[in-house]
Amino acid sequence: MAIIYVERFGGFACVGSVHSCIRSHGEINTSTLSLEELEQIENLFNQQTAASRFTTRSDQFKYRLMRQTQNGKIDKIEAKETDLPGKIISCIKDEII
Repeated sequence: MAIIYVERFGGFACVGSVHSCIRSHGEINTSTLSLEELEQIENLFNQQTAASRFTTRSDQFKYRLMRQTQNGKIDKIEAKETDLPGKIISCIKDEII
């Protein structure tokens, strides 16, 4: 059982940028994901160098996923919305800051 922390950024309103008034974030327990969803997320973490080089349109959101490994290291990746299971996206809540 692990927790994945998720941040959504970019898009038309530049959510998550230094000057943004909106923060979109959430977390999800991996025990709530199906085996297929877990495999999809694990594949993204295994391809982390490739995942950080994707290109998006200026109005598309990007997602940053973080998790802590068993040895205490923090893994971070960035992914497109189309690469993520719906449960990951639905855990995100917008917060005005």
